[in-house]
Amino acid sequence: TVDGSGGMYAGAVGYLAYSGMSLGLDRRLLRVAENLVNADDPAESLMFGLMNFLHHLLRGDWDDRHAVDPALIDENLRVGALWNASTYLGLDVTRRVHQGRFAEAAEQLELITKIEDQYAYDLAKSNRLGVTMFLQRERRELEAALRTAEEYYSSFDEDLLNLLGLGNKAKIEILLGRFEAAEDSLVRAEWIIERASFLPPFQVSAYWQSRFLLDLELHEGAIGAGDRSEISSRRRAAKRSRKKALRNARHVAWQRPEALRLAGRYEWLRGRPRRAIRWWTEALTETESLGARPEAARTMAEVGRRLRSDGEYGARLRDMTADQCLEQAAKLFEELG
Repeated sequence: TVDGSGGMYAGAVGYLAYSGMSLGLDRRLLRVAENLVNADDPAESLMFGLMNFLHHLLRGDWDDRHAVDPALIDENLRVGALWNASTYLGLDVTRRVHQGRFAEAAEQLELITKIEDQYAYDLAKSNRLGVTMFLQRERRELEAALRTAEEYYSSFDEDLLNLLGLGNKAKIEILLGRFEAAEDSLVRAEWIIERASFLPPFQVSAYWQSRFLLDLELHEGAIGAGDRSEISSRRRAAKRSRKKALRNARHVAWQRPEALRLAGRYEWLRGRPRRAIRWWTEALTETESLGARPEAARTMAEVGRRLRSDGEYGARLRDMTADQCLEQAAKLFEELG
């Protein structure tokens, strides 16, 4: 009986999905909201579309049927409803980037930039910098991605944005082999975590993913150096961050494939190839469910390299040999540019 009640219910869906509290309750609220939304109100319609999209994005249902009609975005922009439009576009670019739909992501990014330029809108700026960082990182344009991450971090004085920026900056530094710089970024992120009263998985998952990746890199380095004491210490650290990374990735779908792949790497380094292959198989299944082609290629590349080493050349992933995994990875990388 209350005007705008469809948008109010939809807004509650967004809060629950963002906070990682209850996907089951989200679904129930979405069903209620859908029947209450005033189809003649573009702002309320977009609120529902945005929150419905966010729910499915975080849950891991990335089908295009959940996307919002571009005409509805344009209509909201015409009446100055910038928050919903900017937020949706940022989320949609994030999905397309992780699916390897780089050209489509770049087109959407241009619209976010247009909103920022026309309205001097800070949310559009944070979305532009964030998704540009994701796009550059996924394409492995790492020096450019690092510059964008540094700009993202320095542009906003807000803990959750800073935490997201530092977590992603650390990952880029790890990929560049700059482990000391990554550790510094992660320590600064930890200061935010220590003083925060509430940490949504959306922001904190980037920190734990990078912490797990760095712990694994240092663990593998200790194994290569043959330092038993260091190996034990690094393994314990990786075990702790593994648990946190996997837990947070349950609530942020684009983090799941890599978290599962890294869990496989953890088991491989512990000398448990069968367990490693189970994790890598799960990671590959997740990439297929999401359509996350860049991470599918990285998973097969890592499996192929690992199976070629340490006398495990005869092992297989889904009946694929090491060479076949590497061939599939190379083909995907080439298709993705």
